Amino acid sequence: MTELQPKVTERVLVAVDVAKYEHVVFVSDPSGATESFRIKNRRADFDQLREKLVATGLPVQIGLEPTCSFHRNICYYFLSHGFEVRGISTLVLARTREALHNSWDKNDFKDADVILYLMRQGMTQTLSEPFYIGYNHLQELSKTYEQIVHRKTKIQHSIINHYLPIYFPEAHVFFRGSRTLWFNRMLKHFPVPSLVIQYTFDEFLQIASPILGKVPYKHSLVQDFYSLAKESIGIPVDKDSYEVKMFRYSVEEHERLNQQLFDLQEEIEQLLSDNKDYQIMKSVPGIGPLIALTILAEAGDLRRFRYERQFLKYCGLNLSTEQSGVSRGFSRISKRGNPRLRRVFWQAARGAIYTCKENNFTHKYERYVRTNPDNSNLKRKARVATAAKVARVVFGLIKKNERYRSQIDGTNPGGRTRGNLDVEAALV
Repeated sequence: MTELQPKVTERVLVAVDVAKYEHVVFVSDPSGATESFRIKNRRADFDQLREKLVATGLPVQIGLEPTCSFHRNICYYFLSHGFEVRGISTLVLARTREALHNSWDKNDFKDADVILYLMRQGMTQTLSEPFYIGYNHLQELSKTYEQIVHRKTKIQHSIINHYLPIYFPEAHVFFRGSRTLWFNRMLKHFPVPSLVIQYTFDEFLQIASPILGKVPYKHSLVQDFYSLAKESIGIPVDKDSYEVKMFRYSVEEHERLNQQLFDLQEEIEQLLSDNKDYQIMKSVPGIGPLIALTILAEAGDLRRFRYERQFLKYCGLNLSTEQSGVSRGFSRISKRGNPRLRRVFWQAARGAIYTCKENNFTHKYERYVRTNPDNSNLKRKARVATAAKVARVVFGLIKKNERYRSQIDGTNPGGRTRGNLDVEAALV
């Protein structure tokens, strides 16, 4: 059921069209009289606006469209001064603007006017500021980790698809994971075969052993590395050439980013070791430290959602169906919610399905694909359904303050699947 905002007749509505340096503001009093003006993105202008709003002596509601990160300082400023701040959906704003003006034309004053119109109709959303509610540090940790992963992956692809094929193509067989640290160290010291075969095998073994560190089958690895270097078809370059210098630079950058990821993981574990919600989420199959951190960073306190459908809608995992007359389309997830939450629940579902065989998520997936296990489209739908189940279970566990306890689903006499008594009952 749609939760309507309580009707308040005597209040001041403030619509802010957010920009990077200058904002357009519409202020409407209870009589409907509207004043529009621009303010710069500086404290003096906002203090002046705040004093003007306080002088009315009426409740004030401020509406704005979240724009990149430009709206966050404004949201924090007004929330910290006791004002009510509401968000306007970008999609709703665009569709309403086209409907009202019968044109795709837009400008700042038109956007502010449409925001004010939507506020008068009560078509706004709750808008929270992570720093104000105390979750900003988790968002910064999560997003910084993701940015480092993207940079590391880009350099890793450069090493695998550019440097190795040209200068040492045979060494690719040793790359067995994105954090093969011993391979990084070996490439940093021996990026091209000429640096390896300048030594005898015994000399190379003595030099390479401390570089490899505590690696299983060290002697065999060194022997294989040396043999491949002797037979390499890579382009011969001088050890002091710019090619070798750039290759080493990329390898060192990859190693540095790997170390940053390890350091951040330790920091995350130390920061959230006493967080009960974090520990509850980690007890769910498929959810590790990074996924749990992302859920906390993006959703904040899950208890703020009244029931599971609100949380699924926030994640964009709720079902939507197009229907007109007797024609009815297929139900599919809306994808209108938080994309990062949707992605991590998808990853958690895959982890639960393929790494933890005895749990409710695996059995749900297997029930979906039982009729046609080779159908890739059915598998995709099953993974989506499992991701939604993971989200529901996480929400239920947090609401009930309980850890996950695996129990295989049973069936009622009528044939309907009965959920896990420990987990599914928490969702009611």
